[in-house]
Order: sequence, then C-alpha cells, then structure tokens
Amino acid sequence: MNDLKTAISRLFKPKKITTNSYLSPTSTPELPTKLTRGTDVFLYVDFQIPDLQPVKVSLDFGKEEKAFEQFFHYLKKRTSPSLLSPALNQENLRDLLEANHAAEIPAIRNAAEKILQHHFLLYALHPLQTDFPIQWNGNYETGAMQVWKAGRRYAASELTEDNTNDIYPIWDFNRHQHLLDLGKAYWLDGNKQYATEFLHQMTTWIEQNPYPLSINWAAPEEVALRGIFWLFGYQFFLDSEAFDEEFFCRFYQMLLYHGHAIDDSFRKSGASGGSVFSIVARAAFLYLAGTMLPEYRYSKMWSTRGWDILQWKTPMLLPEQLLENSIASLISIAELYCFVLLVRKNNRYLISPPVMEGVTRLLDSLSQFLKPDGTICRFGAEPQKQLLPGMFGQSHDMRYLFVMAAIILKNARFAALGSPFPGSLIWLFGEEGRQEFEALTPALPSQPSCLLPDGSYAVMRTGWGHDSSYCIISTSVPIAEPGRNHSDLFSFELAANGQQYLIDSGAYSYQEYETWNRYFSSLQAHNTVTVDQTPHILPNKKVESSIDLWTTTPIFDLFSGTHNGFEELSQPVTHRRTIFFYKPGYWIVCDLLTGEGHHVFDQFFHFAPFRLNVDFTNKCVNISLEAQRYFTLMPFNPKELDVAILTGGESPDSGWISDGYRTQIQAPVIRYGKQTSAPAAFNTLLCAYSRKTPLRFAGRHLQAKYQGEAMLLHEIVALEISSEEGMDYLFLTYQPKPEPIHLEHLMFRGKFCFLKLQKEIVREIILIDADLLVMNDRTLFQSPTRIERLTLAFQGTEVSASVTGNATTFSMQYPEMTDVLVNNRRTLVRREGDMVIVSTSRI
Repeated sequence: MNDLKTAISRLFKPKKITTNSYLSPTSTPELPTKLTRGTDVFLYVDFQIPDLQPVKVSLDFGKEEKAFEQFFHYLKKRTSPSLLSPALNQENLRDLLEANHAAEIPAIRNAAEKILQHHFLLYALHPLQTDFPIQWNGNYETGAMQVWKAGRRYAASELTEDNTNDIYPIWDFNRHQHLLDLGKAYWLDGNKQYATEFLHQMTTWIEQNPYPLSINWAAPEEVALRGIFWLFGYQFFLDSEAFDEEFFCRFYQMLLYHGHAIDDSFRKSGASGGSVFSIVARAAFLYLAGTMLPEYRYSKMWSTRGWDILQWKTPMLLPEQLLENSIASLISIAELYCFVLLVRKNNRYLISPPVMEGVTRLLDSLSQFLKPDGTICRFGAEPQKQLLPGMFGQSHDMRYLFVMAAIILKNARFAALGSPFPGSLIWLFGEEGRQEFEALTPALPSQPSCLLPDGSYAVMRTGWGHDSSYCIISTSVPIAEPGRNHSDLFSFELAANGQQYLIDSGAYSYQEYETWNRYFSSLQAHNTVTVDQTPHILPNKKVESSIDLWTTTPIFDLFSGTHNGFEELSQPVTHRRTIFFYKPGYWIVCDLLTGEGHHVFDQFFHFAPFRLNVDFTNKCVNISLEAQRYFTLMPFNPKELDVAILTGGESPDSGWISDGYRTQIQAPVIRYGKQTSAPAAFNTLLCAYSRKTPLRFAGRHLQAKYQGEAMLLHEIVALEISSEEGMDYLFLTYQPKPEPIHLEHLMFRGKFCFLKLQKEIVREIILIDADLLVMNDRTLFQSPTRIERLTLAFQGTEVSASVTGNATTFSMQYPEMTDVLVNNRRTLVRREGDMVIVSTSRI
C-alpha cells in the first residue's frame, strides 16, 4: 500500500528539476546563467559521479531542498580532490607548523591582519591601502583614483597599449594572491573574521565585475591566474559558516564563468594561442578547475583540454617552446607546471614520463640562471613574479621551485639546488613531502659552467653552493623594440664567494615610453659598452652576434664574442668582449671596439647597493665587507679614462636600479669613458678575495712587438697585473701570428695565455691554441704543434698537466722537475740537458 502511494505521489508531483540532461555535455558549452538559488546548481551538475547518487535520488523524489542540503554537505565535507596536501587538515595544521616551521605562524597571522585592514602589497613590494569596500577596477597608485567603468567589453590591447594609464598594477592586485594568505590564517586559527572578509571581498568583486564586462575580464592569462587563487579560496573557506547558500551561488557561478572564459579563449585562438606563458597559465587553470570542481557538467572536458595542452598533445604548445622564453616567463611557467604536477600527485593521478622529462628539462634550464644566494638572473624586460608564496610570502629567493621539483620528480640535482625545505611549502606537500625531500641524497650538477644550447647566455660558475662564484653573460641580439626588450647584449652579472657585486639594472615596467622604463631598457643601464651614447641596439637583419671562443675547465672559463650592434652609426663600430674567469674569484674583461672614425666610448658597471671606496688616482673601486672579504675593480691605463661614479641622482641614469615593478633604489654605477678614434679598448680586472688586509693592485699594458714592429690594439691585448701576492700576465691575440710575439721579457706564440707567478716562481700556466712561451730566455713551454688547451700547475718539483686535444709532446726548461701528471695520470718523461720532454699520449 505504501509503495502504491509513493508511486502515485511521484506520478502527480510536478518536477522542477530533472537530471537527464546532465549526463552528456553539449558540444557548445552553456554558461551557468540561471544559478540564482541553491537548487539551480542541479541544472549544471554531472550526476554520473557515484557520490552524488543520494542527491540524484532526492531530486527524483522531488525533494529539491533536501537534495541541495545533501549536495552542499557533500561539497563542504569532502577531502578530495584537493589543491593542498591530502594529509593536511585544520586539526593537525597547528601542531605541524609548531613542530617544524614555527616561524611561519606569526608571518601568516600578520599577513591576515593586514588584509583585514586592507593593507595589501602590489608585486609583493608596494604597500597599498584600499577603500572599504575595495574599488577593484580602480588604480590606487594614482593620486586621484581612476576607475575603469564596468558594463562593456575591454580588449587587452586597448588597455596594455595605453601609455598614460598603467593597467598592470590593477591586474596584479586582481589576481587575488592574498586569498592564499588569508586562507592559511583561517585554517590556522579558525578566525571567523577571515571568512567574513573573504565573503565581503568576493561579493564586491562580483558586483563590480559582471561577466565579461570589465577590465578584469580582458586578459585571459589574468583571468586564469585569478581563477587559481579563487580555487584556493574555495578550498580554504567552503567549510565556513559564512559560505552559505546565497554566497555559494554567486561565488560558484563566477568561478565557473572564469572556467568558461578560459575555455572560450582556447576555442577562439585555435593553434595560435598567444604567448607560451599565457597558454600555460590558462591550461593550468582549466585543468585545476576541472579537477577541483568535478561535479560540474563540463569539468571533465576542462581538465582533459587543460592537461592535453600541458602535456603537448595539441599543436598549441610544444615542449621545446617552454625553453624559448624570457627568464621571468621561465620562472612562472616552471611554477605552474610544478603546481599542476603536484595536484596530480596529491590526488593520485598518473604523470607520464614524457611530461616528467619535459619539466626536468625546464628546471634544468632555469637552474642555469640560479645565483649563489638563490635569486635568479635579472636579465630581461619582464619583472619576475612568484605565485604560490602568496602576496605576503614572496621574496627574491627562487629555491623553493627546485624543492617542489625535487619532490615531484624525485630529482637529486634539484634537491641540492633547493635545500633547505621552506616552511611555506608544508601547505602543498605536508609532512610527508618534507620527509620525501629530506630522504633525497643531494647531487649537484656535474658541469657548473656552460654555454646554453641556443647560445643566448654563457654561464661561468665555480659550483652551486651559497658561497660559490657566478658570472652570466647575455650573448643574443634583442628581438623587439626598445621598452619591450632590453639592450643587454654582452652585459653580465657577477657574484663572487656568494656575494653579488655587479648586477643587471632589472626590469621596471611595461610602459614602453615611460622615462624610467626607457632608461632601464637601454645599453647604459647594463654592464656593457656604448658608442656615441647610443641608447639601444635595435634588432634588424644586419645586427648579429657570434661566439668564437668558449672553453670551460675546473680551473678557468674563457668567453669571447663579437656583435655589430653599432652598424647604424655613420661610421660603424664592432664590439668584441672577452671575459676570462680564473676560479674562484678573478676576472679580466677585455673590450675591443674596431671600426673607423672618432667616437665617444663608454663602459658601464652597475653595482648592487654598496658603499664604494674609490681611488681617484688609479680610478679603481674597492668594496670591503665583513669577515675580511674584499672586491676590487681596476681599469688598465686609467690616465686615458674619464670616470664618473653616480648614486641616487636626479635622473634615471645617475645611480639607480629597479627593485620591482615601478620601483627603483639607489645603487652606484661607474662609467669609464674616452673620446678617441677606433680602434679603442677597455681592459678591466675584477677580483674578489678574503684576506686580513686588502691587496693593492697595479696593472699595465706590455709593449708587444711582432717582427720588430709594435702591435696595435686590434691585434693583441697584453696585460700585467701585480699585487703583494705576485704577478699575473694575460695575452690574447686577436690576430694570431705565425712567428713569436715579443712582450718585453716574454715571448709567446698562440691564441691565449695566462701566467701566474708568486715571488717570481711560476705557479700556473694556461694556454689555448699555443706552442711557445718563454720568460727571461727560459722556455716555459714549447711544442712542435699547436696544443688545443693546456693547464700546467707547479708545486715544488711536481707538475700537473690538464690537456685537451690530440696527443702531442711538449718540452719545458725545468731541470728540477721530478714528477709529471698528465690528466691525473703519472707519466714518464725524458730529459735533454735542462729540458724536460713530456708526452700527452696515453701509451
């Protein structure tokens, strides 16, 4: 009888909701426009999910309110899928942080209190005080706030090409990275104020930004990044009392609109989807939205599309494209990939070997730009950004990326680069992730120095530790107009013994014609040479750069290259830069400028914010640090040079570097200049060392003669460097000669030589493409054929030789020598009078 009543009741009761249409999404996705009350969500739910069957049964019986209660309870209480570590919850969080990462707790609380007071940070740097409520479409950086009105579609190009109003700070603020900070504090303390603040901010944002009619819908990658942080907010606050039915409908609908906006951007763009960063950001969000909102009828389609793009199954993105990006983009791309892979790992989804290999290559490439202090090389026109540290947890230290990659990829190299495990990652990895990281045995990369595969950068380093030395040289021609790309050709950054000394001035803003931005993109803002005060090297078919010498060994690195970026001058000039790195902290930079005519030549060195001690007589710079550490920059032939040292002047070119978006700080710059006819040269010593008292360096050019005639600047550079610790010589022949070159008391034939003496005793000889070196009529080296590369280290009566190239023999006038090692192998020698003859053959 009861069964009959139930059947009759179901037959005659009108049904407002049916579930038949939820089972297969249409080919053209339908926007969730009807989501105004809780039960409307069932118009967009996929009831094929097993956990939603009780909800479906209630609907089939017409019990809509009960069905929504069941659905809402299911959303609030489920623990999977998750953006965070599956082992992490509000109950164990405090104990976990107090046990291993106690410093995180006050930082999290402090950030949340600032957010309650509407104290924010733009680009993790600029303090920003906003109204109550916040004007999300307004620019708080301007004196009189400008508000972009909602109610119409904006094209991204319309906003980015406006040189009077900078849209980027507004977009940065509207990424809502602070939701990550606020959510952490809510989970830590359960403070209801944090949940209420989240609700108020999201409500006002939704009211001010109707889809898709505001400036905050114009740039798809910005929509995607905001969507990622909304997903964090969704996970952190969904279980709060403030997250009621009314707010759920508004927030959930707008979150779905973000997904539709990104899905639509891919449908419209086809195979040409924009920049690689934009593609990766959008694909990452689409995948994460589809994963985190599995009940939505289009979620499977979103996650599949996003993951297919990220694993290079579409023509929109190819793995080799990941590496063809600016350094700032590489950072963001690597972070997004690591996060997506982490979410897959946490939710027990497979990560295919090709994806693992591709992300490993991406992080390997990024590692080449990693400095000893954990920061990343500053080259490029884009400011560097971090995502997962949130708004208040950001710093310039990028090692956390390698920690993430080490755990996800189980990579010992990345573990060595990322150590130690930062407390901020406990949210994503949990205690299990920290233990996985500590279980890895760090293994540093075997080849510290390298020339990047595309030849865009040459990297010199002694190792990867916090006290290592590092020099990176930009070697590629800029590919865009000034203001969009920086004229940093042959510029370099330099750190010695873990301390940054010479740095790139950095990226300033995206406003192409802004005065400060024009300066920071110019040649004068980089550690390079200018001719006739040329501000930019403009890319065209005539401008080329080439590397004609690159060699790296455990003892030294040597780079030499040329570019013709001054071809547009009425009397063109070619720039050759050679950098010799004698490890661990000794560099010689040789700049040769050839061509015709009279010119103004300037050489620039930009320092990190230091107090410089300047010897105006010798025009050299000295820096003294704690722990008896010193750094010296010394030009040769100082009397030929004009010198200017500027710090914090009125104009951009008077001693400033960028410290973030639209932020500059005082930092000294030194300019050496001369007015002369080409060819012209600058030769400079850079030396970092530890000693009880500072060294006093002196340098001079040696007279070089070939067949009795004095050699010219464009033929050879021959330098002598003296100090209390000894004497060094460097010879570099730009035009090698068939007969020996006489250099006062020395004679040399070859391409390159570095000779080190202590108390007039030879300690080391480095030769490249050479067959003769004589000092004071004593034959230090002689070979019947040119030797490709040879390093000789002398210690008492023992000589260690490192040889590259074909087997040969060479002789040395060392009668006191008793032992010779060739490539770490003891070898037999024979003697002819006071000459010792060594064979490099293994037989």
